[in-house]
Amino acid sequence: MKKLSYILSALLLLASMGMLSSCSDNENFSNLHVLTQDELDEMARQQRIADSLKTVINADLILSYIVEDYPLTGWHNNELKIETDKIAALFGLTEEQVIAGINQEAGAPDIKGFAIQGSTHADVGSASNTNGTWGHWWDKEGNVCTSYNQEEPSPSAFYCEWDGTQFGVGQFPGHLEAGDTITVLEGLKYQDLRVVCAITFICVERGEVKAEIVKTNKLELTTEQDNNYATVPVPGFDAAEALSLLGVSSWDEVAWVAINADGSYAQESDAGAKGFWYDKLGFKGSWGDDASVYTDFDGENILIGQMPNQMEPGSTVTVSYGAVAGSKIVMNEITVNVIAKGDVNGNVVATKELTLNTSPNDAYAMAAVPDFDPSETLSLLGAASWAEVKWVTVDAEGNYIQDYNADAPGFWYGKDGYIGSWGDDASVFAHFDAAEQFIGIGQMPGQMPAGSSVTIRFGATANDKVVMFVITVNIVAYQDPETAPEGTPESIEKEITLSKVYDADWGATAPFDVKEDLRQAFKMTTYQIFSAIKSGDLKMWIDEKGMPANEDGSPAYTGEAPGYWLSMEGKAAAWGSGSENVYIFLGNSETELYFYAANHPDPALFPATGGSMKVKYIIECNGVTATYNITFNITAAAAARRK
Repeated sequence: MKKLSYILSALLLLASMGMLSSCSDNENFSNLHVLTQDELDEMARQQRIADSLKTVINADLILSYIVEDYPLTGWHNNELKIETDKIAALFGLTEEQVIAGINQEAGAPDIKGFAIQGSTHADVGSASNTNGTWGHWWDKEGNVCTSYNQEEPSPSAFYCEWDGTQFGVGQFPGHLEAGDTITVLEGLKYQDLRVVCAITFICVERGEVKAEIVKTNKLELTTEQDNNYATVPVPGFDAAEALSLLGVSSWDEVAWVAINADGSYAQESDAGAKGFWYDKLGFKGSWGDDASVYTDFDGENILIGQMPNQMEPGSTVTVSYGAVAGSKIVMNEITVNVIAKGDVNGNVVATKELTLNTSPNDAYAMAAVPDFDPSETLSLLGAASWAEVKWVTVDAEGNYIQDYNADAPGFWYGKDGYIGSWGDDASVFAHFDAAEQFIGIGQMPGQMPAGSSVTIRFGATANDKVVMFVITVNIVAYQDPETAPEGTPESIEKEITLSKVYDADWGATAPFDVKEDLRQAFKMTTYQIFSAIKSGDLKMWIDEKGMPANEDGSPAYTGEAPGYWLSMEGKAAAWGSGSENVYIFLGNSETELYFYAANHPDPALFPATGGSMKVKYIIECNGVTATYNITFNITAAAAARRK
């Protein structure tokens, strides 16, 4: 398919019309040429051609999307699913290959992201200046931003950021007003084919809520103190009745409101997509020490969670949480009573002995315990859903422990298998994932070598019943799923670019995958390379082999091994030296090898306006080297989002 392209030769046109002259020709200003009507008409025609260029999109396929949102003072991410099936058809690939290519996975088709400027329709070659592998920040003119602050003339307006499967689209808080409409052009290239996603972001008027309250539900929740942000459903809320009263058929048509201290309605959610934080008087508040509880809605139940350490046993607060559709509101006045955690009744209705055989893991990754039956467990407990179930463990004296100390609901265990805590004396942790309905076991890094074993107790409780799972965790030698590439190890040298937005916290870049590079260079499996990192047989230097080194000749890593804190000149910098501006580490696990990098969050050590640096990393293993000439670009600061 041929693409449209135009070259506007305005200077040549003007020269042919006698409108360009030398300096000496213009010395007599009393005889300036007066344009004829024909010349004026020709100039107007050429201007129309120039203007038309702004509407020409150089693409083989254009996909159009509209995203609407209200003007916001906080961060909110809208999900946008693009038609990867149509892109795949054009590229002659599968959808899976397209997504893998966008994600820059090893071995995937070479699909490159780009953007097109709204004002000139010129290509912007960068795949991303967001935290995704594809996506950009945009200003109000539909041009890619080069800065992310609020200064004129082109403040960032909103972003499109690929999250691995779809776009997240959102606005820079406070930069857009109702009525603002921006169309941006996010593109993908594969070979000589181009796809453009034309995404129109419309900021719509929120408007004052003037709906009539058609019913007020007086609801009450008595719940145990919780410091882990766990939510519990509010009894008595009839979701079907509420939809009927609102005159709609789906919760997609419903918005939620809280009540401010002045009696007005708060419409901008700040606790999940549909919920609000409340102060200790029950009015709309915000996260922090003055908060009491928060609301949310899961499509069937109103949920209540607590602000950690702010709701002591005996605390009570009444909050208002309204469902709005059209001119109607169903208001829910919810009284939350917080009580002390009760003793777990020791009525063990079943004990299930389970075994997990898993390999050593230092990355806190969870492995699912086989043979766990979620449906049977709910039946034994007499519970209708996991919202009714809590989890417990036991101490060495057999007492039930309810306060989670791992990812809730979950516990850390000591090497004796009883309740423990994170640290060198820990063995594993257990966690229940209600969404996927599995018990997961993770390991304390460095504490569970192959051959070790521990037996833990992790119990589900509801309705004064306990189902106790006695789980034996055996750490077995890793079974390498890969075969090392054939051939002789060979040195390689590559140029790569790492990019990220300045972060005032300890954020890292999206990983840059080098697994296949290193496998092919060293002729080793990923696990063998990972093991060489752990043993120190793999060494990573800066600029030249042997630099920088400790007295024993080993690399003098200044950060997480293998890796370095660096100055902006690309030299190794010690922590606390005042010149540790950025870091670049080689991330590693049994299955992954990737570079990741970030700036120092202290503005005294790295400016929020961004910067760029270059460094050479030489990775030595199995008798050869893999050299990476790395350019690390950090673009200017953006406010933190999606907290």
